[in-house]
Amino acid sequence: MLHGGSIPPIAIDIITFGSPCQKLSTIGNREGLAGKKSNLFYEAIRIIGEKRNEINGQYPTLVIWENVMESLS
Repeated sequence: MLHGGSIPPIAIDIITFGSPCQKLSTIGNREGLAGKKSNLFYEAIRIIGEKRNEINGQYPTLVIWENVMESLS
């Protein structure tokens, strides 16, 4: 498991991530982010938070989450 604090102490400008679409797409069973396979989203948020704590509360300049249509509905 990756820990944000183990990444060298530099400011990060961009973080990109994706998450499995099986639980988010209209073809899947629509469990959404609560679905068991959707934990990659929360892992990315955790790493961003850990990194933020290490660099004095600074967020990355840009976070890009690639996912399927309807993922937020």
